[in-house]
Amino acid sequence: MECVARISGTLRKGIKNLAFSPDGRYLAASAFDDEHCIAIYSWNAKLKPGETIKPVATGKGTRANILSLGFNPAGNQLVATCVKEVNFYSFDNSLVKCKRGTGWTNNM
Repeated sequence: MECVARISGTLRKGIKNLAFSPDGRYLAASAFDDEHCIAIYSWNAKLKPGETIKPVATGKGTRANILSLGFNPAGNQLVATCVKEVNFYSFDNSLVKCKRGTGWTNNM
């Protein structure tokens, strides 16, 4: 028996990074596009045969190259480490909202 999971949505130029929430409820993905779009999927959604998982929230990422994604311990916020910046994403009502990390200086 073959098991294939399919996701669909706005990440049309390929998926660069993936992260599961600590409880396994969500899967976050970032795209290879210029805006590094973010999509959040409800990973434990019940699907019918041939059905795809659609994102529960999507939004623009950052112009900076995203190096990794991770969820906070509560699983309700996403953290993206990027080249020269860190971004925090909240997701609610089908939107992903970005807040750039501040207060850091480069003293090297």
